[in-house]
Amino acid sequence: MRSDLKKRSFMKEESINWHGNDQNPPRWEDLSCKFLVTTLKVDKPENGLCSESSLLEGEMFIAAGHSESVPLPEIPEGMAWHRLVDPALPFSGFFSNGGEPVI
Repeated sequence: MRSDLKKRSFMKEESINWHGNDQNPPRWEDLSCKFLVTTLKVDKPENGLCSESSLLEGEMFIAAGHSESVPLPEIPEGMAWHRLVDPALPFSGFFSNGGEPVI
């Protein structure tokens, strides 16, 4: 097995939150629903010290089969959400190196 694919630990179920487009639980039983958000929670440092950015839940990933406007969770002042991938944009423009600020 390739060493770069080996993992010593994997995400725990409690480290993942699933949301619908309104930050409520997703409608798993609705077969017409084409929208899903997952938030990957960060592990708290063992020393108890944390930076302002580590007070956030973690990384948010949104998947939809169409253009969708969604409310983003509040974040501390001075921080911003950044769009890293947007497949609705023309090819080669949908990946962003630094991320486009989302207002």
